[in-house]
Amino acid sequence: NVKWMYYITPSMSSAIFRNKEMSQGMSPNFSLLQIRSSNGMTYSAGFGLRAGTQISRRLSKKWDIITGLDLGYSSYNIVSNLVHPTFTTLLFKDANGVDYSKRYITHFGNGMTQNKMDLLNYSLQASIPLGVQYHIWQDKKTQVNLLSAIDLSTVLKSNAYMISSDGKYYVKDPSLTRPVNMGLNFNPNIVFSGGKVKWHLGPSVRYQLL
Repeated sequence: NVKWMYYITPSMSSAIFRNKEMSQGMSPNFSLLQIRSSNGMTYSAGFGLRAGTQISRRLSKKWDIITGLDLGYSSYNIVSNLVHPTFTTLLFKDANGVDYSKRYITHFGNGMTQNKMDLLNYSLQASIPLGVQYHIWQDKKTQVNLLSAIDLSTVLKSNAYMISSDGKYYVKDPSLTRPVNMGLNFNPNIVFSGGKVKWHLGPSVRYQLL
């Protein structure tokens, strides 16, 4: 009644910028492109990888409970240029919606000059999923499943550059990264059995709650 699955999934990771607010995304279509956003940023996709183990226990003919351990790495590059040390500002809102600012010293400008360089943004996270899997249909060699889980995750290591509020520079502030998070994972998939290896095909949608 207990099954172990080990997996590794390569990917290309990118980002989506709207009004200077960033959210991580997954898009193979960005793998060979450099994208220029509305605030003048130029960025490109980077290599990503997920690996781990999943443990499932059969509850009934149709239902499994699942848990395990998942390691995920995602990255993307921002095109920047070296500048003389200068002051710049990030603007924030506190829990009450009141604006405030923080000042930084930076060496990285938002532009393409002879001093051009790539700033690597990456995140290495570990998570423990807890959820259920529903077997929609199956025969001897094929299964159609629907998996939904809550992920408890922690950031093991990360590097994130943020654009300044005037759009001219990039700054880094590790204190702005939330070390512990909670997310939702939704994964419909088709499983094909071939000897000792099972191939899983299907989209995986992950959303961080905090």
